[in-house]
Amino acid sequence: MTHFENLPVHQEKKDSYPFSKPSLRSRVSVPVKATEQRTPGSKNHLAAIVFTGIISTTGCSAAFIPKPADEFNNSQITNTRDTQQIISLPLQESKDVDTRQYEEELRRYTESLEINPGDYEAWNHQGNILNAMGRHEEAIASYDKALEVAPNYYAAWGNRGNTLSALNRYQEALSSYDRAIAIRPDKRYGWYNRGTALNSLGHHEEAVISYERAIEISPNHFSSWHNLGKSLYSLGEYEKALLSYEEAIRINPSNHKVWGSQGDTLHKLSRYKEAISSYDKALELESDDYRTWTVRGISLKNLGRHGEAISSYDKALELRADYEFAWSNRGLALNNSGQYKQAVDNYDAAIAIDPNEHIVWYNRGNSLINLRLHKQAIDSYDKALELAPGNEDYLYGRSMAIKNLGLD
Repeated sequence: MTHFENLPVHQEKKDSYPFSKPSLRSRVSVPVKATEQRTPGSKNHLAAIVFTGIISTTGCSAAFIPKPADEFNNSQITNTRDTQQIISLPLQESKDVDTRQYEEELRRYTESLEINPGDYEAWNHQGNILNAMGRHEEAIASYDKALEVAPNYYAAWGNRGNTLSALNRYQEALSSYDRAIAIRPDKRYGWYNRGTALNSLGHHEEAVISYERAIEISPNHFSSWHNLGKSLYSLGEYEKALLSYEEAIRINPSNHKVWGSQGDTLHKLSRYKEAISSYDKALELESDDYRTWTVRGISLKNLGRHGEAISSYDKALELRADYEFAWSNRGLALNNSGQYKQAVDNYDAAIAIDPNEHIVWYNRGNSLINLRLHKQAIDSYDKALELAPGNEDYLYGRSMAIKNLGLD
């Protein structure tokens, strides 16, 4: 028997808040990164999607689906820790810029605020600079200062929420987003970022509502459509998720992540050929994505195209030799091709990276049974059961190994 783990989804970055520029003559000259594209003649297709209750997830024949490359827990993944953008100072760029520029700007704002501590816009912009320098707690303190002076300062509430999200303090971030929304319910930013925080907390139904609202305000906002699809995916609403991804692709067909998300959803629906086409498109746009090479291999395996699957896993491992999930799935493809010894070697490589994935021990036991190494198979099943006590499949595999040894 094979097992299926939920395919992960990639979370889009936080949206940028517009802000009023401080009165200082010297400001950091980092441009606001564009987050919205508008297509002539585009339509809002939100009304075509009816959001109802939760549909239970169903399994398919894939045995082992990788989690995102940088997260190895067993939770539903909605946040892949993409660097989050704070206003006009993108954190993803802060590592490459000369921090001395920020230090000088920070000094100027500090001096200005000593003279005029009531300049709430300066407090806000100082928070942005501190964020760019990675000093998030101090940034929050600056936003708090801005809000002491101007409690209804929309941008400061939004910036504060984004900073808390960057620190994975999503519940606190929600409170800030709610304050921003109460002040400006007509702005996309608060609704979108609220949805992202809710997704990170696993509150996918509420996230759907927030993304819907963001889309009503900005029908061509790519990330809202993409994250709406991911929330629907997490709820098991796969067909509706596909509609959202189609809208996102219409707006920005050059984003490789949305093609990957579409592929994951098609895979969930057992539409493997279509999934492979989506993965191929993602890889055309970003050929170094080892996770996409891996999930592409899983779809190929499910079509019985084991040789092609192994080649796809090989490409993933060229890009990241310690990618446990590529080794695990490569082992399964080898097992299904009758190459049991090589399969065990691949499982051993996966176990050397992470010995706590019970399904790898289980699949290793199955290959050992095929090699008639029943005692070693029992040891593998024992390890799987140690990590997942009471699993019926593992107990059954162990009982078959014992029976083959004539020990029952």
